[in-house]
Amino acid sequence: VCRNGNGLGGHHADDDAADQSRAACRGDAVEIAERDAGIGHGARDDAVEIVEVGARGDFRHDAAIRPVLVELRQHDVGQDRPVVANDRGGGFVAACFDAENDHCEDIARGHSPDQTNASGKGSVANNPTFRINGTKTLSNSLWRRYERDMTSIPLRIGTRGSPLALVQATMVRDLLTAAHPGELEPEIIVIRTTGDAVTDRPLADIGGKGLFTKEIEAALIDRRIDVAVHSLKDVETWLPDGLTIDCFLPRADPRDVLIGADSIAALPDGARIGTSSLRRAAQIRARRPDVTIVPFRGNVDTRIAKLAAGEADAMLLARAGLDRLGRNDVAGVTLDPSELLPAVAQGIVGLERRSDDSVTAARLAPLNDAAAAAAAAAERAMLAVLDGSCRTPIAGLALIAGDSLELEGLVAMPDGSRVHRAAATGHVDGAEALGRSVGAELRAKAGADFFKALV
Repeated sequence: VCRNGNGLGGHHADDDAADQSRAACRGDAVEIAERDAGIGHGARDDAVEIVEVGARGDFRHDAAIRPVLVELRQHDVGQDRPVVANDRGGGFVAACFDAENDHCEDIARGHSPDQTNASGKGSVANNPTFRINGTKTLSNSLWRRYERDMTSIPLRIGTRGSPLALVQATMVRDLLTAAHPGELEPEIIVIRTTGDAVTDRPLADIGGKGLFTKEIEAALIDRRIDVAVHSLKDVETWLPDGLTIDCFLPRADPRDVLIGADSIAALPDGARIGTSSLRRAAQIRARRPDVTIVPFRGNVDTRIAKLAAGEADAMLLARAGLDRLGRNDVAGVTLDPSELLPAVAQGIVGLERRSDDSVTAARLAPLNDAAAAAAAAAERAMLAVLDGSCRTPIAGLALIAGDSLELEGLVAMPDGSRVHRAAATGHVDGAEALGRSVGAELRAKAGADFFKALV
Protein backbone atom coordinates (compact mmCIF):
# COMPACT_ATOMS: atom_id res chain seq x y z
CA VAL A 1 0.00 0.00 0.00
CA CYS A 2 1.49 3.39 -0.90
CA ARG A 3 0.64 6.99 -1.47
CA ASN A 4 1.72 8.15 -4.86
CA GLY A 5 3.74 11.35 -4.80
CA ASN A 6 4.20 11.67 -1.05
CA GLY A 7 7.97 11.53 -1.22
CA LEU A 8 10.13 9.51 1.10
CA GLY A 9 8.22 7.48 3.67
CA GLY A 10 11.26 7.58 5.94
CA HIS A 11 10.94 11.38 6.34
CA HIS A 12 14.50 11.88 5.13
CA ALA A 13 15.78 13.84 2.19
CA ASP A 14 17.41 11.89 -0.59
CA ASP A 15 18.78 12.98 -3.91
CA ASP A 16 18.50 9.58 -5.56
CA ALA A 17 15.42 9.50 -7.75
CA ALA A 18 15.25 5.77 -7.31
CA ASP A 19 14.52 6.35 -3.62
CA GLN A 20 11.43 8.48 -4.19
CA SER A 21 8.02 7.02 -3.41
CA ARG A 22 5.85 6.62 -6.47
CA ALA A 23 3.07 4.53 -7.95
CA ALA A 24 5.27 1.44 -8.38
CA CYS A 25 5.69 1.50 -4.60
CA ARG A 26 9.45 1.93 -4.81
CA GLY A 27 11.43 4.02 -2.35
CA ASP A 28 12.96 4.05 1.09
CA ALA A 29 9.64 3.26 2.73
CA VAL A 30 5.91 3.26 2.35
CA GLU A 31 3.96 5.83 4.31
CA ILE A 32 1.19 4.99 6.75
CA ALA A 33 -1.74 4.13 4.53
CA GLU A 34 -5.36 4.45 5.63
CA ARG A 35 -7.37 1.99 3.57
CA ASP A 36 -10.85 0.65 4.09
CA ALA A 37 -10.21 -2.43 2.02
CA GLY A 38 -6.97 -3.27 3.79
CA ILE A 39 -4.22 -5.26 2.14
CA GLY A 40 -5.26 -8.17 -0.02
CA HIS A 41 -8.75 -9.44 -0.65
CA GLY A 42 -11.72 -8.69 1.52
CA ALA A 43 -9.87 -7.71 4.69
CA ARG A 44 -10.32 -4.45 6.55
CA ASP A 45 -7.55 -2.80 8.44
CA ASP A 46 -6.49 0.34 10.21
CA ALA A 47 -3.22 2.21 9.89
CA VAL A 48 -0.33 0.08 8.71
CA GLU A 49 3.32 1.07 8.84
CA ILE A 50 5.57 -0.83 6.46
CA VAL A 51 9.24 -1.66 6.89
CA GLU A 52 11.83 0.47 5.14
CA VAL A 53 13.36 -0.82 1.96
CA GLY A 54 16.39 0.35 0.04
CA ALA A 55 17.07 1.95 -3.29
CA ARG A 56 15.07 0.36 -6.08
CA GLY A 57 13.30 -1.92 -3.63
CA ASP A 58 9.64 -2.67 -3.96
CA PHE A 59 6.71 -4.38 -2.35
CA ARG A 60 5.27 -7.40 -4.05
CA HIS A 61 1.74 -8.71 -3.98
CA ASP A 62 2.08 -11.86 -1.92
CA ALA A 63 5.71 -12.60 -1.36
CA ALA A 64 5.20 -12.65 2.27
CA ILE A 65 5.46 -11.46 5.66
CA ARG A 66 7.03 -14.93 5.73
CA PRO A 67 10.52 -13.75 4.70
CA VAL A 68 10.36 -11.40 7.67
CA LEU A 69 9.87 -14.54 9.75
CA VAL A 70 12.91 -16.10 8.14
CA GLU A 71 16.16 -15.59 10.02
CA LEU A 72 18.25 -13.30 7.87
CA ARG A 73 21.81 -14.42 7.36
CA GLN A 74 24.39 -11.78 8.25
CA HIS A 75 25.78 -11.55 4.73
CA ASP A 76 22.32 -10.93 3.31
CA VAL A 77 21.80 -7.78 5.36
CA GLY A 78 22.77 -4.49 3.78
CA GLN A 79 23.22 -5.96 0.33
CA ASP A 80 20.13 -4.35 -1.20
CA ARG A 81 18.90 -7.56 -2.74
CA PRO A 82 15.74 -9.61 -2.43
CA VAL A 83 15.15 -11.74 0.62
CA VAL A 84 14.89 -15.33 -0.61
CA ALA A 85 12.11 -17.36 1.00
CA ASN A 86 8.87 -19.16 0.31
CA ASP A 87 6.67 -16.55 -1.30
CA ARG A 88 3.38 -18.42 -1.23
CA GLY A 89 2.40 -17.53 2.28
CA GLY A 90 0.16 -14.49 2.14
CA GLY A 91 0.69 -10.84 3.05
CA PHE A 92 3.48 -8.88 1.43
CA VAL A 93 7.23 -8.37 1.50
CA ALA A 94 9.81 -5.70 0.97
CA ALA A 95 11.89 -7.21 -1.77
CA CYS A 96 15.07 -5.48 -0.64
CA PHE A 97 16.30 -4.15 2.68
CA ASP A 98 17.99 -0.77 2.98
CA ALA A 99 21.56 -1.18 1.77
CA GLU A 100 22.66 1.63 4.10
CA ASN A 101 21.06 0.14 7.21
CA ASP A 102 23.23 -2.47 8.91
CA HIS A 103 20.62 -3.28 11.56
CA CYS A 104 17.89 -4.63 9.34
CA GLU A 105 18.40 -8.11 10.73
CA ASP A 106 17.11 -7.02 14.15
CA ILE A 107 13.63 -8.47 13.79
CA ALA A 108 11.38 -9.71 16.57
CA ARG A 109 7.74 -10.51 16.95
CA GLY A 110 5.79 -8.58 19.53
CA HIS A 111 3.21 -9.90 21.97
CA SER A 112 -0.34 -11.08 21.69
CA PRO A 113 -3.01 -8.68 20.45
CA ASP A 114 -4.98 -9.53 23.56
CA GLN A 115 -2.53 -7.62 25.73
CA THR A 116 -3.79 -4.04 26.10
CA ASN A 117 -2.88 -0.87 27.91
CA ALA A 118 -5.01 1.07 30.36
CA SER A 119 -6.97 2.69 27.56
CA GLY A 120 -8.12 -0.72 26.38
CA LYS A 121 -6.12 -0.45 23.20
CA GLY A 122 -3.06 -2.50 22.36
CA SER A 123 0.01 -0.49 23.26
CA VAL A 124 2.91 -0.10 20.88
CA ALA A 125 4.99 -2.31 23.15
CA ASN A 126 2.38 -5.05 23.20
CA ASN A 127 1.12 -4.93 19.66
CA PRO A 128 1.85 -8.15 17.75
CA THR A 129 4.25 -6.71 15.21
CA PHE A 130 7.43 -7.31 13.37
CA ARG A 131 9.95 -4.67 14.34
CA ILE A 132 12.89 -3.41 12.35
CA ASN A 133 14.86 -0.78 14.27
CA GLY A 134 11.83 -0.33 16.50
CA THR A 135 9.46 0.50 13.65
CA LYS A 136 6.01 -1.04 14.00
CA THR A 137 5.26 -2.83 10.76
CA LEU A 138 1.91 -4.54 11.25
CA SER A 139 -1.14 -3.33 13.10
CA ASN A 140 -3.29 -5.57 15.31
CA SER A 141 -5.95 -6.30 12.75
CA LEU A 142 -3.46 -7.02 9.98
CA TRP A 143 -1.57 -9.35 12.28
CA ARG A 144 -4.82 -11.19 12.99
CA ARG A 145 -5.37 -11.41 9.25
CA TYR A 146 -1.84 -12.74 8.84
CA GLU A 147 -2.32 -15.39 11.54
CA ARG A 148 -5.61 -16.47 9.94
CA ASP A 149 -4.15 -16.69 6.45
CA MET A 150 -1.02 -18.48 7.64
CA THR A 151 -3.06 -21.38 9.05
CA SER A 152 -2.96 -22.88 5.56
CA ILE A 153 0.58 -22.78 4.19
CA PRO A 154 2.52 -24.90 1.72
CA LEU A 155 4.96 -27.57 2.81
CA ARG A 156 7.25 -28.66 -0.01
CA ILE A 157 7.95 -32.40 -0.09
CA GLY A 158 10.94 -33.48 -2.18
CA THR A 159 11.09 -36.95 -3.69
CA ARG A 160 12.49 -39.04 -6.49
CA GLY A 161 10.19 -39.61 -9.43
CA SER A 162 9.98 -43.41 -9.44
CA PRO A 163 6.52 -44.97 -8.95
CA LEU A 164 7.47 -46.24 -5.48
CA ALA A 165 8.97 -42.92 -4.45
CA LEU A 166 5.83 -41.08 -5.53
CA VAL A 167 3.63 -43.51 -3.62
CA GLN A 168 5.68 -42.91 -0.50
CA ALA A 169 5.65 -39.13 -0.95
CA THR A 170 1.89 -39.26 -1.38
CA MET A 171 1.64 -41.24 1.85
CA VAL A 172 3.58 -38.51 3.63
CA ARG A 173 1.44 -35.77 2.09
CA ASP A 174 -1.79 -37.48 3.17
CA LEU A 175 -0.50 -38.20 6.67
CA LEU A 176 0.53 -34.56 7.11
CA THR A 177 -2.83 -33.33 5.89
CA ALA A 178 -4.62 -35.67 8.31
CA ALA A 179 -2.34 -34.71 11.21
CA HIS A 180 -2.85 -30.96 10.61
CA PRO A 181 -6.40 -30.62 9.22
CA GLY A 182 -6.91 -27.29 7.48
CA GLU A 183 -3.43 -26.08 8.40
CA LEU A 184 -1.13 -27.36 5.65
CA GLU A 185 -1.11 -27.56 1.88
CA PRO A 186 1.64 -30.13 1.24
CA GLU A 187 3.13 -29.99 -2.25
CA ILE A 188 5.12 -32.81 -3.85
CA ILE A 189 8.21 -31.73 -5.81
CA VAL A 190 9.92 -34.36 -7.96
CA ILE A 191 13.71 -34.20 -8.11
CA ARG A 192 15.66 -36.29 -10.59
CA THR A 193 18.69 -37.92 -9.01
CA THR A 194 21.87 -39.29 -10.54
CA GLY A 195 20.79 -42.76 -9.47
CA ASP A 196 17.62 -42.37 -11.52
CA ALA A 197 19.44 -41.01 -14.53
CA VAL A 198 22.18 -43.67 -14.71
CA THR A 199 20.64 -47.13 -14.88
CA ASP A 200 23.08 -49.07 -17.05
CA ARG A 201 25.84 -49.51 -14.45
CA PRO A 202 26.01 -50.98 -10.92
CA LEU A 203 25.61 -48.39 -8.17
CA ALA A 204 28.99 -49.33 -6.70
CA ASP A 205 30.65 -48.29 -9.96
CA ILE A 206 29.12 -44.82 -10.00
CA GLY A 207 29.24 -43.77 -6.37
CA GLY A 208 26.96 -45.93 -4.24
CA LYS A 209 23.49 -45.45 -2.82
CA GLY A 210 24.02 -41.74 -2.08
CA LEU A 211 23.29 -41.19 -5.76
CA PHE A 212 19.59 -41.50 -4.90
CA THR A 213 19.70 -38.74 -2.30
CA LYS A 214 22.34 -36.08 -2.97
CA GLU A 215 20.26 -33.91 -5.34
CA ILE A 216 17.30 -34.06 -2.96
CA GLU A 217 19.52 -33.15 -0.01
CA ALA A 218 20.96 -30.26 -2.02
CA ALA A 219 17.40 -28.97 -2.50
CA LEU A 220 16.87 -29.18 1.27
CA ILE A 221 20.05 -27.27 2.00
CA ASP A 222 19.14 -24.64 -0.61
CA ARG A 223 15.64 -24.34 0.93
CA ARG A 224 13.90 -25.34 -2.28
CA ILE A 225 12.05 -28.02 -0.33
CA ASP A 226 11.13 -28.42 3.34
CA VAL A 227 11.23 -32.18 3.78
CA ALA A 228 12.74 -35.06 1.80
CA VAL A 229 11.11 -38.48 1.59
CA HIS A 230 13.57 -41.38 1.40
CA SER A 231 13.54 -45.14 1.40
CA LEU A 232 15.88 -45.19 4.38
CA LYS A 233 17.89 -48.09 3.00
CA ASP A 234 19.04 -45.73 0.21
CA VAL A 235 20.36 -43.09 2.62
CA GLU A 236 24.08 -42.94 3.33
CA THR A 237 25.35 -43.60 6.83
CA TRP A 238 26.37 -40.00 7.49
CA LEU A 239 24.12 -37.13 6.52
CA PRO A 240 25.35 -33.76 5.21
CA ASP A 241 25.97 -31.09 7.83
CA GLY A 242 22.79 -29.25 8.73
CA LEU A 243 20.41 -32.11 7.88
CA THR A 244 18.73 -34.67 10.12
CA ILE A 245 16.28 -37.56 9.92
CA ASP A 246 14.17 -37.86 13.05
CA CYS A 247 10.81 -38.93 11.67
CA PHE A 248 10.12 -42.48 10.47
CA LEU A 249 6.94 -43.99 9.09
CA PRO A 250 5.78 -47.40 10.37
CA ARG A 251 7.94 -50.11 8.89
CA ALA A 252 6.57 -52.26 6.08
CA ASP A 253 7.57 -55.90 5.71
CA PRO A 254 11.39 -55.75 5.57
CA ARG A 255 11.94 -59.12 3.91
CA ASP A 256 13.03 -59.93 0.36
CA VAL A 257 11.00 -61.72 -2.29
CA LEU A 258 12.33 -64.35 -4.70
CA ILE A 259 10.47 -64.26 -8.01
CA GLY A 260 10.86 -67.09 -10.51
CA ALA A 261 11.54 -70.00 -8.13
CA ASP A 262 9.92 -71.57 -5.06
CA SER A 263 13.05 -71.23 -2.93
CA ILE A 264 16.77 -70.57 -3.14
CA ALA A 265 17.39 -74.31 -3.00
CA ALA A 266 14.96 -74.88 -5.87
CA LEU A 267 16.86 -72.65 -8.28
CA PRO A 268 18.10 -74.65 -11.27
CA ASP A 269 21.83 -75.36 -11.56
CA GLY A 270 23.67 -72.33 -12.90
CA ALA A 271 20.56 -70.15 -12.61
CA ARG A 272 20.84 -66.50 -13.56
CA ILE A 273 19.67 -64.27 -10.70
CA GLY A 274 18.74 -60.67 -11.43
CA THR A 275 19.76 -58.19 -8.73
CA SER A 276 21.82 -55.02 -8.39
CA SER A 277 22.30 -55.53 -4.65
CA LEU A 278 25.71 -56.66 -3.42
CA ARG A 279 24.05 -57.80 -0.19
CA ARG A 280 21.57 -60.07 -1.96
CA ALA A 281 24.17 -61.37 -4.37
CA ALA A 282 26.64 -62.26 -1.60
CA GLN A 283 24.06 -64.14 0.45
CA ILE A 284 22.70 -66.01 -2.56
CA ARG A 285 26.21 -66.96 -3.65
CA ALA A 286 27.01 -68.17 -0.14
CA ARG A 287 24.13 -70.66 -0.43
CA ARG A 288 24.37 -71.34 -4.14
CA PRO A 289 27.92 -70.78 -5.48
CA ASP A 290 26.82 -72.13 -8.86
CA VAL A 291 24.46 -69.26 -9.71
CA THR A 292 25.29 -66.31 -11.95
CA ILE A 293 24.37 -62.79 -10.87
CA VAL A 294 22.88 -60.59 -13.60
CA PRO A 295 22.84 -56.84 -12.80
CA PHE A 296 19.22 -55.60 -12.67
CA ARG A 297 18.62 -51.87 -12.29
CA GLY A 298 15.40 -49.88 -12.67
CA ASN A 299 12.00 -49.71 -11.04
CA VAL A 300 9.77 -52.70 -10.29
CA ASP A 301 8.07 -52.73 -13.68
CA THR A 302 11.39 -52.46 -15.49
CA ARG A 303 12.82 -55.42 -13.59
CA ILE A 304 9.71 -57.53 -14.09
CA ALA A 305 9.89 -56.79 -17.81
CA LYS A 306 13.54 -57.88 -17.88
CA LEU A 307 12.65 -61.15 -16.16
CA ALA A 308 9.77 -61.76 -18.58
CA ALA A 309 12.13 -61.09 -21.48
CA GLY A 310 14.36 -63.93 -20.31
CA GLU A 311 17.30 -61.82 -19.14
CA ALA A 312 17.35 -63.86 -15.91
CA ASP A 313 15.77 -67.01 -14.48
CA ALA A 314 14.78 -65.40 -11.19
CA MET A 315 15.16 -62.08 -9.39
CA LEU A 316 14.93 -60.54 -5.95
CA LEU A 317 12.86 -57.54 -4.84
CA ALA A 318 11.88 -55.95 -1.54
CA ARG A 319 8.53 -57.05 -0.14
CA ALA A 320 7.88 -53.53 1.13
CA GLY A 321 8.08 -51.99 -2.35
CA LEU A 322 5.70 -54.53 -3.85
CA ASP A 323 3.21 -54.05 -1.02
CA ARG A 324 3.26 -50.26 -1.19
CA LEU A 325 2.80 -50.37 -4.96
CA GLY A 326 -0.13 -52.76 -4.53
CA ARG A 327 1.56 -55.32 -6.78
CA ASN A 328 -0.27 -58.38 -5.52
CA ASP A 329 -0.11 -59.72 -9.06
CA VAL A 330 3.62 -60.37 -8.75
CA ALA A 331 4.04 -64.00 -7.75
CA GLY A 332 6.97 -64.66 -5.47
CA VAL A 333 8.20 -66.30 -2.29
CA THR A 334 8.95 -64.11 0.72
CA LEU A 335 12.27 -65.27 2.14
CA ASP A 336 12.88 -65.70 5.85
CA PRO A 337 15.65 -63.44 7.24
CA SER A 338 17.58 -66.56 8.21
CA GLU A 339 17.92 -67.25 4.47
CA LEU A 340 18.39 -63.70 3.26
CA LEU A 341 18.94 -60.97 5.84
CA PRO A 342 17.42 -57.65 4.65
CA ALA A 343 19.25 -54.39 4.02
CA VAL A 344 19.69 -51.97 6.90
CA ALA A 345 16.43 -49.99 7.32
CA GLN A 346 14.66 -51.85 4.49
CA GLY A 347 10.94 -51.10 4.61
CA ILE A 348 11.36 -47.83 6.56
CA VAL A 349 10.54 -44.42 5.08
CA GLY A 350 12.65 -41.67 6.64
CA LEU A 351 11.80 -37.98 6.48
CA GLU A 352 14.79 -35.66 6.26
CA ARG A 353 14.73 -31.97 7.15
CA ARG A 354 17.06 -29.11 7.98
CA SER A 355 18.36 -29.44 11.53
CA ASP A 356 17.45 -25.83 12.37
CA ASP A 357 13.92 -26.04 10.96
CA SER A 358 11.89 -26.37 14.14
CA VAL A 359 8.65 -25.54 12.32
CA THR A 360 8.95 -28.54 9.99
CA ALA A 361 10.09 -30.69 12.92
CA ALA A 362 6.87 -29.89 14.77
CA ARG A 363 4.78 -30.68 11.69
CA LEU A 364 6.49 -34.04 11.19
CA ALA A 365 6.41 -35.09 14.85
CA PRO A 366 2.91 -36.66 14.78
CA LEU A 367 4.01 -38.96 11.93
CA ASN A 368 6.94 -40.52 13.77
CA ASP A 369 6.64 -44.22 14.61
CA ALA A 370 8.60 -45.13 17.74
CA ALA A 371 9.21 -48.76 16.74
CA ALA A 372 10.52 -47.81 13.29
CA ALA A 373 12.69 -45.09 14.86
CA ALA A 374 14.24 -47.58 17.31
CA ALA A 375 14.87 -50.15 14.59
CA ALA A 376 16.46 -47.52 12.36
CA ALA A 377 18.63 -46.27 15.22
CA ALA A 378 19.95 -49.77 15.99
CA GLU A 379 20.56 -50.82 12.40
CA ARG A 380 22.18 -47.55 11.29
CA ALA A 381 24.36 -47.43 14.42
CA MET A 382 25.64 -50.89 13.47
CA LEU A 383 26.24 -49.66 9.94
CA ALA A 384 28.22 -46.66 11.21
CA VAL A 385 30.56 -48.86 13.25
CA LEU A 386 31.14 -51.19 10.29
CA ASP A 387 32.01 -48.14 8.18
CA GLY A 388 31.89 -50.21 5.02
CA SER A 389 32.31 -48.86 1.53
CA CYS A 390 29.68 -49.02 -1.21
CA ARG A 391 31.34 -52.34 -2.14
CA THR A 392 30.73 -53.96 1.27
CA PRO A 393 27.75 -56.34 1.49
CA ILE A 394 26.10 -55.45 4.83
CA ALA A 395 22.71 -56.56 6.18
CA GLY A 396 20.85 -55.92 9.40
CA LEU A 397 17.42 -56.35 10.93
CA ALA A 398 16.06 -55.20 14.29
CA LEU A 399 12.93 -56.93 15.57
CA ILE A 400 10.98 -55.29 18.39
CA ALA A 401 8.66 -57.07 20.83
CA GLY A 402 7.37 -54.84 23.58
CA ASP A 403 10.38 -53.19 25.21
CA SER A 404 12.82 -55.72 23.79
CA LEU A 405 14.89 -55.22 20.65
CA GLU A 406 16.77 -58.02 18.93
CA LEU A 407 19.32 -57.04 16.29
CA GLU A 408 21.04 -59.34 13.83
CA GLY A 409 23.79 -58.10 11.53
CA LEU A 410 25.86 -59.52 8.70
CA VAL A 411 28.91 -58.67 6.62
CA ALA A 412 30.10 -60.73 3.67
CA MET A 413 32.57 -60.90 0.84
CA PRO A 414 30.85 -60.04 -2.47
CA ASP A 415 31.45 -63.56 -3.79
CA GLY A 416 29.85 -65.12 -0.70
CA SER A 417 33.07 -66.89 0.28
CA ARG A 418 33.00 -65.37 3.76
CA VAL A 419 29.92 -64.44 5.76
CA HIS A 420 29.99 -63.18 9.35
CA ARG A 421 26.92 -62.82 11.56
CA ALA A 422 26.35 -61.36 15.01
CA ALA A 423 23.24 -60.80 17.12
CA ALA A 424 22.27 -59.24 20.44
CA THR A 425 19.17 -58.40 22.43
CA GLY A 426 18.53 -55.41 24.67
CA HIS A 427 16.04 -52.77 25.77
CA VAL A 428 14.52 -50.68 23.03
CA ASP A 429 15.72 -47.50 24.74
CA GLY A 430 19.30 -48.64 24.17
CA ALA A 431 18.86 -49.18 20.41
CA GLU A 432 21.90 -47.19 19.32
CA ALA A 433 24.19 -48.73 21.91
CA LEU A 434 23.01 -52.20 20.90
CA GLY A 435 23.69 -51.39 17.26
CA ARG A 436 27.21 -50.23 18.04
CA SER A 437 27.82 -53.42 20.03
CA VAL A 438 26.73 -55.67 17.16
CA GLY A 439 28.78 -53.62 14.71
CA ALA A 440 31.88 -53.95 16.89
CA GLU A 441 31.39 -57.71 17.16
CA LEU A 442 31.11 -58.03 13.38
CA ARG A 443 34.27 -55.99 12.86
CA ALA A 444 36.13 -58.19 15.29
CA LYS A 445 34.92 -61.38 13.62
CA ALA A 446 35.74 -60.17 10.13
CA GLY A 447 39.13 -58.69 10.98
CA ALA A 448 40.84 -55.59 9.60
CA ASP A 449 41.98 -57.29 6.42
CA PHE A 450 38.38 -58.07 5.50
CA PHE A 451 37.44 -54.40 5.11
CA LYS A 452 40.73 -53.41 3.52
CA ALA A 453 40.06 -55.93 0.78
CA LEU A 454 36.77 -54.25 -0.07
CA VAL A 455 37.96 -50.65 -0.36
